[in-house]
This record gives sequence, C-alpha cells and structure tokens, in this order.
Amino acid sequence: MTGDDGVTQRRFERERRARKEAETLLEKKSRELYQANIDLRRLNEHLEERVRQRTAELALTRDRALQASRAKSMFLANMSHELRTPLNAIIGYSELLQEEAEDRAQDWPVPDLQKVNAAARHLLELINGVLDLSKVEAGKMELSLEDFELAPLLEELATTVQPLVARGGNVLDVRGGAAGVMHGDRVKVRQTLLNLLSNAAKFTERGRVVLSTASEEGAAGGWVTFAVQDTGIGLSPEQQKAVFEPFVQADSSTTRKYGGTGLGLTIAVQFCRLMGGDLTVESQPGVGSTFRARLPRVQRPLPPKAPGAEESDA
Repeated sequence: MTGDDGVTQRRFERERRARKEAETLLEKKSRELYQANIDLRRLNEHLEERVRQRTAELALTRDRALQASRAKSMFLANMSHELRTPLNAIIGYSELLQEEAEDRAQDWPVPDLQKVNAAARHLLELINGVLDLSKVEAGKMELSLEDFELAPLLEELATTVQPLVARGGNVLDVRGGAAGVMHGDRVKVRQTLLNLLSNAAKFTERGRVVLSTASEEGAAGGWVTFAVQDTGIGLSPEQQKAVFEPFVQADSSTTRKYGGTGLGLTIAVQFCRLMGGDLTVESQPGVGSTFRARLPRVQRPLPPKAPGAEESDA
C-alpha cells in the first residue's frame, strides 16, 4: 500500500466515524425531540383539562352567586312589602291621634306624635328604596310608558322640592331648555330627578340648586338631558367612583352630619339605565356637583322576560 493509499484510508475512517457520530447524535436528538413532543402533548392535554375544570368551577360559582343574589333580592322585596303595611298603619294612627289631640286642645302629646310620624316616614322611605333596588336587581322592575309634557313635570318637581331646598337657606333655579313631549315612564323620571334634587339640597347650605334640561337630536327621537347642579360640599375623585354604589355615602362623617340611607343615587342610576339612559357625575370638593341624567326622549319597552321567569309578588 502506497503512502497516498494510507492517507486516503485514514481520511475515509475519520469521515466514517464522523458520520456515525453524527447519526448517533441525530438519533439521540430525534429521541429527545420525540419525547419532548410527547411530554408537551401530555402537558397540553393536562392544561386543557385544568382549563375545563376551572371554567366549570367558575360557571358554578357564577350560577351560585346569581342564585344567591336573586334569593337576596326576593327576600328584601318580600320583607319590604311586609314591613310597609304596619308602617303605614303607624303613620296613619299617629296622624289621627295628632289631629284628635289638636281638636281637644291637648298640645302635650303632639310633639311626641310628630316624632313617631317622622321616624316611621323615614323608615318607610328606606324600605321603599330597598324595595325598588331589589326589584331592579331581580329584573322585576317594569316600565309604564306614556306621553307627558316636560314643562308641567318640572313645575311639579320645583313645587315639591322647594321646601327642602329652602330649609338649608338655598335658592332653587329651574331652567327649561328641553320642551315638548317625552314618551317614557313619567313616575321613574320624576323619582330620579326628585332623588337628585333631594341629594343636592341635603348637601348644600346657603347656596344654589339648579335644575336644567337640554335636548339632543338623534335617531328615534333623540335625547333629553336633565342636569342637577349644586354648590354643595362636592365629591373627591375617589368618592365619585363609589357614589352610585348602594348604601354608600362620602364617608362616615357625612352620614352622621347629613343622614340618609345612601340609596337615592343608586336607585336613580338604576332607573336611568332601565329607561335606556345613564347617570353621570362631575364634582369638585368645596365647589359642588353636577349630576346629568341622559334619557331617550322616546323610551322603548323592556324586552320580554325569559320563559320560566318568576313573577314578582311584591
């Protein structure tokens, strides 16, 4: 064998060993890749199963929460309904006793009877608020749609709220901007605005409460915006975030000083949304607040209840 043949042979052996090592390495990597794919597939199946389990658990938790909420709302509605009857009796009897005492010129029991009457009316107001809120949450609140003029509604509201506004040394200013007819639930529109005006009067002293309206053109009759502006204590940005939550007031000192249940604004925003609109607030501490109820001029009936939905017995 010549020298060239030896070199060629050694080169061939090196290449053969290199190919074998490469094949061995490739086979090893292929086995590792195959195993990795199996592990990845198993992990994916495990994750999918965990996702299915968690989705089912969340759905069950949601259903239980909804059921508990409905049960709570039904309980509140039923309890509120049962409590209103004796409270109305207390209010009626206290008024009769007060009239009788005045007819007999017996003044000494009148102040106590007035306190009983005022306390019963306050409790009745709270119960009515809870009843309205529970009906909205349970989806049992209905809309009673009719055509009504805006101008007489504003005049009625001004007459009703004037004593409350004047009690704090405030001035009431009603500015009509949206005239004509509105098709909607007059009772809920009135209650919403009455809640806003009462809230403004409560938190304003020796200032001004303004009720204004504005029209906005649009499809299906456009919109009417009712704005209630006051020069009261105002709200911080943090307080504005929670102002529409039930039983929430600015802070505990506000509750002690001004009283109230913290339901008026909650019911107002729920009514606005039920009527196809919304309620917003702009406020600055120490300057005052402006609440705007934007409602469709032509409100639509609520969609029919799903089959099997329970009817309200409250």
